[in-house]
Amino acid sequence: MNSVVLVAPRGYSADFKAKIPAGYRVFEGAGHSTVIEDGTTRVYLSQNDSVRQELEREELGRILSTISDPIFYTIDYSDINLCKAVLLSIADDPQVLIDNDHGTLLPGPDFVRLLRSQQGWDWRRDLALIRAACLSTEPSD
Repeated sequence: MNSVVLVAPRGYSADFKAKIPAGYRVFEGAGHSTVIEDGTTRVYLSQNDSVRQELEREELGRILSTISDPIFYTIDYSDINLCKAVLLSIADDPQVLIDNDHGTLLPGPDFVRLLRSQQGWDWRRDLALIRAACLSTEPSD
């Protein structure tokens, strides 16, 4: 299984659940996870407090400069297309950061913009596209 990390302000989990499209079956899974099914496959959205301890100091600093009291969630998936569909619905919010679990941290809207503009994009493999997006979101001097 693969994972994507979502970072949001404390108390945001209800907002995630409210944004999941009605066409999906959504239910509570083990360990307070939210299971999102499309009929053939599923993803698991879970609060994951251990993510904070696993972050590099620099990455945690970037997160804290944007979200002062963050909560970390993981989306665990085996079908990247369902994961993309879920991210398109829940991550297009400037309060959310996405960590692709491959060294990149982007604001939710920037990650969603890449998903929409690059059909077939696989964030696990196409790191050049992510690097370009990171450069375009950095403040200029």
